[in-house]
Amino acid sequence: MPQMSPMWWNCLMMMFIMSMITLMTMMYFIYKKKTPKKTINNKKKLNWTW
Repeated sequence: MPQMSPMWWNCLMMMFIMSMITLMTMMYFIYKKKTPKKTINNKKKLNWTW
């Protein structure tokens, strides 16, 4: 395998990195969709007195 051109390894590396990035983004959005939005309901209204 070392006789292969460096361009092949660069292409392979780029393909691997791009696939990892796409996979991570897909997993992130799937996880974000599953979890309900609870942050809006947890906000407390604070009445400030001066």
